[in-house]
Amino acid sequence: IAYQVPPYEQTMLHSYQALNYLFLGQLEGALVEVRKANLVQENALKQYQQEIANQAVQFDKKALNQAYPSMSGTIGNIKNGFQNAYTFYLSGLLYEAASQPNDAYIDYKRALEIYPNNRYLQQDVLRLATQLKMEDDLAIFSAKFGQYQPINTPNGGELVIILENGAINPKQEVSANLPIFTGSGNPRFFSFALPVYQGSLAQNPTLNINIAGTNYVSQQIVRLQSLASKHLQQQMPSIVTRQALRLVAKEKLRSAMSKEGGEIGNVVALLYNLASEQADTRSWLTLPDEVQILRLSLPAGKQLVELKLTGKTESVEVDIRANRISLLTLTTIGSYQGHKLTQL
Repeated sequence: IAYQVPPYEQTMLHSYQALNYLFLGQLEGALVEVRKANLVQENALKQYQQEIANQAVQFDKKALNQAYPSMSGTIGNIKNGFQNAYTFYLSGLLYEAASQPNDAYIDYKRALEIYPNNRYLQQDVLRLATQLKMEDDLAIFSAKFGQYQPINTPNGGELVIILENGAINPKQEVSANLPIFTGSGNPRFFSFALPVYQGSLAQNPTLNINIAGTNYVSQQIVRLQSLASKHLQQQMPSIVTRQALRLVAKEKLRSAMSKEGGEIGNVVALLYNLASEQADTRSWLTLPDEVQILRLSLPAGKQLVELKLTGKTESVEVDIRANRISLLTLTTIGSYQGHKLTQL
């Protein structure tokens, strides 16, 4: 069965490709990838409210809601399963590095619409609204987030930290008995094997950094576990519909084999149906559970950054360059921690 790649996985794929280009010093290649990531989100948004096409069978959605776990513990408060504020933020960051502030402003605003409580996003939008003289926008955002307070660092640069935290959970399989309405209009109960994300969202640590005696804390910009769970919830009617079509077809096969082969044919068909009915639990398992960001304006020159995460402390020397962005990417999975530094 072909694997239908969810939009959130597609956007992350392009985001990783963008970072790969950055590490190779190829900003243009990175910009191509973030444009692809944004296009995935735009296309998913267009399809979001489309109704399921007419199918040969129908199922009781109320019965589905009663039999299937809600996944509210892993979804949280997000609205849909495809809008990824992190990819918009990365896009804005790269546009800034390419001296395209108008494009950066657009994508920072998109990210802020998804994650309005992230204060680093708030400051980026306020800063560019001020720089680009977007007076109407500036009035709206200032009323929401307060007046922009520029940090006076003559000939300074920017340090942006992206933290990938934890690992996304695998899907599990659950069984549900649902009534299916066949061509005659009479309901028949079938056993469905369905994928599900179980449990609740993990409590991931935040990154604390210390620079010259001043402490700063990272903030979440995407919860990929929530995107994965919400996407699965949104896809469940289509998944059940496809499974119902297969089950009805297999039931017709069982009936035909029973007529032709008697009890032996019936048993063979039943065994085949049981063995072939499995939930599709495939997903991209090496994605992080969440991504956090932190952004600072610092004086140019060598800066010693003390990183504190999950009880570990590590010092990293960063060369802040005037009017440039230094990007520090961190990854933590279990006891593993790694980082990579590049200049934009």
